[in-house]
Amino acid sequence: MVMAAGSSSLDEIRKAQ
Repeated sequence: MVMAAGSSSLDEIRKAQ
């Protein structure tokens, strides 16, 4: 899982899962 340091980090993580 890649942790993005952006405002949409949680959104990106949810989409990746």
